[in-house]
Amino acid sequence: MSNIEHSKKQTLSFDDAVITFILRMEGIRREVIAQRLGTSPDRVNEVLLGDAHPKAAREASTLLFA
Repeated sequence: MSNIEHSKKQTLSFDDAVITFILRMEGIRREVIAQRLGTSPDRVNEVLLGDAHPKAAREASTLLFA
C-alpha cells in the first residue's frame, strides 16, 4: 500500500457526506469529490448510495434550496 492510499480517510464524517451531496448536485464527478475530500471513490459511493450517513442528502438539499 502506498503512502497516498494509506493516508486516505477510511470513513467520511456527516459534514463530509453533506459536502459530497452538494458537490454531486453541482455536477462534480465522484472521483473529483473523493480527491477533494482526501478519500477514495468507494467512500464517496457509500455516501451517495445511502449506505453511510443516509440523512446527509436531505441536509444537503435543505442547505441548497432553503
